[in-house]
Amino acid sequence: MWTGPRGRKRVFSRFLPSCDIVRLNPVGGGLDRLWIIGREVKLPMKNRILLLYLLCCLLICTQLGCAVPRLLWPQKDIAPSQVTGTAAAQRVLVASRNSEFKNALVDRLKSALQSDGASIEIVGISRLEAVHAKDYSAVVLVGTCIAWGLDPDIQAFLDRQPQQENMIVVTTSGDGTWLPEKKDRGFDAVAAASTMVTVDIVANDVITRIRARLHRN
Repeated sequence: MWTGPRGRKRVFSRFLPSCDIVRLNPVGGGLDRLWIIGREVKLPMKNRILLLYLLCCLLICTQLGCAVPRLLWPQKDIAPSQVTGTAAAQRVLVASRNSEFKNALVDRLKSALQSDGASIEIVGISRLEAVHAKDYSAVVLVGTCIAWGLDPDIQAFLDRQPQQENMIVVTTSGDGTWLPEKKDRGFDAVAAASTMVTVDIVANDVITRIRARLHRN
């Protein structure tokens, strides 16, 4: 942003060099004029209120981002289930939300680990409050990107766990490329798109990471 002729503030001048968007009233400090293609339009009071309202809505939408649909249609948790392996079997916890893609992914993980003789416990993300990661050889968390961040329940669970090397965090997003910032934390992060054509690829990736942790113990 830089100041143009006659003290007008130019916004996004790099992209719109001929367009002054908003001018701040130097006396009252409010929004009183709209500059469009170099033309000054004085705004009546009711239009100033409307403009301010629209700017506030834009700010809120920007902050919420992809959280808006999650707030309007919150995801349900996957149905719990359990498979008991051999007496000396290592335990794997899979916590997930409920969707067609996530259910298919968890089913593939369950089948592969069952054939390995492991014990598998499947719970919803909301049940993580009572879980201690140290009780399992591997922990898989399957959630969705919310406002360019992890599912809040998954984030809270990670924050409670001092050791995270046995964890794998799978996060779905629109383009399937979003990954959480690890900040020197030890968990593995897997990005995925919620499309059924990719479920086998993601499942094989996660299974490989789980088996590496089981062989490590």
